[in-house]
Amino acid sequence: MTDRAVAVAPVRRIVALPPAFPGKPLAYVRVPQKAVAAHEAGHAAVAVMLGAPIKYITFRSGRGAAGHAVWHEPPEWFVPGKGRALTPHGALMLGLITAAGPLAERIDDITRATKLNAALDQHEMSLAFGYLNAAVAASIAPNASKVPDMERIAPVVRFAAAQVLHAMLGSAHRERQAVADRLTTRGRLLAHEVMPLLQGLPRYSSSDIVDAMRTAGMPTMNRLPVDPPPWWGEAAASIPDRIP
Repeated sequence: MTDRAVAVAPVRRIVALPPAFPGKPLAYVRVPQKAVAAHEAGHAAVAVMLGAPIKYITFRSGRGAAGHAVWHEPPEWFVPGKGRALTPHGALMLGLITAAGPLAERIDDITRATKLNAALDQHEMSLAFGYLNAAVAASIAPNASKVPDMERIAPVVRFAAAQVLHAMLGSAHRERQAVADRLTTRGRLLAHEVMPLLQGLPRYSSSDIVDAMRTAGMPTMNRLPVDPPPWWGEAAASIPDRIP
């Protein structure tokens, strides 16, 4: 993926605790501004590297810092005529971008990992690996009539995707830091303010990502099918969002 070095470290995370603990209401926690800025900069850097230009990034501080990154999703990520339904290619790309935020905090070692932090990231990471598991399954079983056993491949997918993202995020350390610093100062960055900070990043296709995933521990992963497999629609129950 990259020739630049990568460092991996633990996690800490954001604003609101979703109902990840049964019986617990939504709760707010105070999180360092740097953690939130690193999180959103991670999303932004990987999005650009995967061909999704940034629309804007927002940041606020106060009772727990919070941020939000929005990017342009290319039309080839979606099934023609089915609105926002993702293709396997789109699921792979969106999965990596979604996971990049939490992993950026770990790489930058903003704060220490705790059980609470893991819960805070749970929804975002579940969404990311739902996408990634489906994309990998589509590459392995493009003609199967039934949904593959994604639980079986999930640990390997998680490991390989994490290695690929660590390399991508590590290679973009300077650019991510520039975005994070500007974000904490300005509070909101539009496309014309963000993209110049990220213009030097390499670009990767889905074929590049598949090759990197194979090298990182998924030798059975193949090129992604252009058309969704016959079982793709049935996967909706195990994928949190936007699988037709």
